[in-house]
Amino acid sequence: MASCVCVPIEINNSQEFSQSKVDKTFDSEENGGEQTEMTTEEMSVLEPESASFGALDAQEEENVRLVRAWDELEAAAYHEAGHAIVGSIFGFTPKLITIEGQKVGSGNVQDDKRTLKLLKARGGLLDSSKARERAGGYAVSLAAGVIAEGKFTGKDWEGLKLTGGKVDYDDIYRIAERTMLHNAYTSCPAVRDSYITLWEQQAVAILSDSNIWSAVDQVAAVLLDACEPIAGRELKSLIAKALRI
Repeated sequence: MASCVCVPIEINNSQEFSQSKVDKTFDSEENGGEQTEMTTEEMSVLEPESASFGALDAQEEENVRLVRAWDELEAAAYHEAGHAIVGSIFGFTPKLITIEGQKVGSGNVQDDKRTLKLLKARGGLLDSSKARERAGGYAVSLAAGVIAEGKFTGKDWEGLKLTGGKVDYDDIYRIAERTMLHNAYTSCPAVRDSYITLWEQQAVAILSDSNIWSAVDQVAAVLLDACEPIAGRELKSLIAKALRI
């Protein structure tokens, strides 16, 4: 984790701030109760060096920036690990996973297009129960990203759907709409939303399993340690080891 660097504040010890100097300012007995103003030299002892405080402020700001950047990377790692683990459970083993992106805290899971072939259908219809089941499993893996991120960070994953999970939810909505199209009588927003709620609850249930969450922990830790994309056999081995399969 990012380390915090403390910058010592230099205090001028060359002049002693003695009790006599305090007496000069508050000498009520010898000066008839009147205050005597302190000299510029004496006041400088009480005033901290502005340069030291300026350096401290700058260092504190940098420390805060580094901590926030690390927090964002951790959140991204758990988000992508959630996709990868839950996707693998449904047979969507990713070919690449990374937390590197155009901005800090962004990441990506790239699925093997061959595993998504059942999502392809003429006219956008998922006209077989097997295709709809497959599409639903993929939607669960998409929802698992924000749910895993929320579980780790303590943030409301409903809110994360509008930020880091926006692209995922665009795909989830498309899958829900295509799932409805096989039956014109059930093609309405309420049914679409019921599909999405079902998939979300499935993702929540899966990630609530201690063994599954341990697997997410392991993948996220490797991502943070590697700081580079993980792909191919290395990724497949990592997920299999995490899931103990």
